[in-house]
Formats: sequence, C-alpha cells, structure tokens
Amino acid sequence: MLVSNYSGALQSFAQLRGGVTLVGPLTVRRRLDADHLAIVPVGNPELSRRSVQIQSMARRALPPAVRAFLAHLIEQIGDERPL
Repeated sequence: MLVSNYSGALQSFAQLRGGVTLVGPLTVRRRLDADHLAIVPVGNPELSRRSVQIQSMARRALPPAVRAFLAHLIEQIGDERPL
C-alpha cells in the first residue's frame, strides 16, 4: 500500500507494482498508452461529481497571452477521448 498526495507517484506505483489507484480520467489520459496503464470507469455518482472551472471577472479584458492559454486549456480539456 502507498499513501501519497502526488498523483505521479500513485500512477507509477500502479504501473510498476501492479497496484490500483483512483484518479480522474483527465489526470491520466495522456499516460495511458505510453505507460501501459488501463482505466476502468467506476459507476459511483459520488466519484463523478468533480468539475473543472475557468473563471475571470465579468467584462474583464484579458491579455492576449491569457486568452491564448485559456483557448489551449479549453481545447485540451474538452478533448473527449473514449476510455
């Protein structure tokens, strides 16, 4: 058993020691193929309540670099790949 707040350590433990860890798909989706990980959905509504929000002040003019970063984030997070 490994207890850690660092998701990378938990994922490496699962990969190298044949362990299991509970993570959101967004956390591992880029590592699945490269690290030979498998993801199994858990059908518990409590575990599906996590959300991601991007917020700014209403009518605030964001600098171009921030707008570009937000566009990139939305593009990457919005990439719904089948699990």
